[in-house]
Amino acid sequence: MKIHRLRFVSLSLLLAILSVAGCTGFPDHVTRNEVQEVEDLRVIQPVGSPFTQQLTYRYREFSIREHDILFDYPDAVHFARKGLASAAGQNVLPEPITDWDIDLRHLKKFIEARSRLMRLLDIGARELHPNISAKAQVSYDCWLEQQEENWQENDIQSCKRVFFEALEKLETALASETIPSDVIGGRTPPKIPFEPINPDRAQIITAQDLPATASRPLTPSITKYLAFFDFDSATLSPGAREVLREVAKEVQNNPNLQNMTIIGHADTSGSEQYNKNLAHNRAINAEKELIRMGLHEGQIRTKSLGETSLLIPTRDNVREPANRRIEIIFE
Repeated sequence: MKIHRLRFVSLSLLLAILSVAGCTGFPDHVTRNEVQEVEDLRVIQPVGSPFTQQLTYRYREFSIREHDILFDYPDAVHFARKGLASAAGQNVLPEPITDWDIDLRHLKKFIEARSRLMRLLDIGARELHPNISAKAQVSYDCWLEQQEENWQENDIQSCKRVFFEALEKLETALASETIPSDVIGGRTPPKIPFEPINPDRAQIITAQDLPATASRPLTPSITKYLAFFDFDSATLSPGAREVLREVAKEVQNNPNLQNMTIIGHADTSGSEQYNKNLAHNRAINAEKELIRMGLHEGQIRTKSLGETSLLIPTRDNVREPANRRIEIIFE
């Protein structure tokens, strides 16, 4: 990551380091308690949505490999933390590119790849295809981590290949569900600012430097939840209820996220007034469910935009699954 780590390039070197460290079994830049997080991930039973559960299983596999086979303890701990967060039902995100020391020659392809992945996740891939979505996210993180180390070419190519195979499966699957290919397969990278690589910042990682991406509190400006509905329905699906459970849990545990707005949306099938009413009912049903889950009525505001703010632009009278949704944002 952006803070350079010791590289364990051979078993003999690792053994030498452990010997110098007094045969504690742990390099001096990772503590026993931190490695315990990897052990916790081995046995934890995930809860939450199908996506967060699949994410847990894949981060578990990734973290254990980093720990048991590659002896990369800082990265094993980092991805164990992401796995523990997803096991608790949190929707952790793919790694921020700016957290990693990626050669400038490779930055553009990672920005474009992450943009493609986030576009798919944001229009419903998590809910519709949780297994493939989790595979795409964790293999992206793996590719990024291996590219930063830049010495195990087979691992770099393996993670990259698995990522693009999963990404293309998602694009194909969502395209068959009527989401236009120019939206799904767009290649224009987002305007994501990133810090130039500064070699003067390089240092050996210490315990307090270990990344805490997975446990970093969410802030209102970066937090938004989406849930989707069946055609001509305001009934909460099991997937929508899972999303609302995540919202309730996050609000109860995070003082930064207290006041929210639930915005109801509809596709363009039907009259404008009918769709405004339908979108309103979707927002109201979500509000009632969150109150049932323990949130206070005063925390929640509802709003209906009907068919006036389409996630996927369509002509009139088009049934578009991605437009039948609620969005939950925070103030």
